[in-house]
Amino acid sequence: MPYSGTLIVKVTSATGAFPVEGATVRVEGRSPGVNDLLYILLTDQDGNTSVLTLPAPDPDLSRHPNPAASPYSIFDITISNEGFYEKHVYSVSVFSGIKTILPVNLIPFSEFEAQDNAPQGTQTVISGENPAL
Repeated sequence: MPYSGTLIVKVTSATGAFPVEGATVRVEGRSPGVNDLLYILLTDQDGNTSVLTLPAPDPDLSRHPNPAASPYSIFDITISNEGFYEKHVYSVSVFSGIKTILPVNLIPFSEFEAQDNAPQGTQTVISGENPAL
């Protein structure tokens, strides 16, 4: 795809009260021609990833009521950090020429859950379409 859009993932905890530095962010494509792992990176001291340039379809597709193809690319994002539940955000849409900002709030483990023998868990968020359909 010769076109692109951008994505920034903003990772916080406590409903945005503080940024999560050093969180691992994985970005995987789910659109035709873009279905690989594209990025694995860490958040900075402000809880942000760098600006990611991602492939996107022709922006003219967005200007028609019944486009021949999807006017956006779809990505799945996984965010993890020690002491927090891992979070999966499915179906994040990226349009050509548009900056997408994805806010992610990680939930910390309780004192019991942080112990070595405690079960670990994940959270799943579907932001757009249902990937199971």
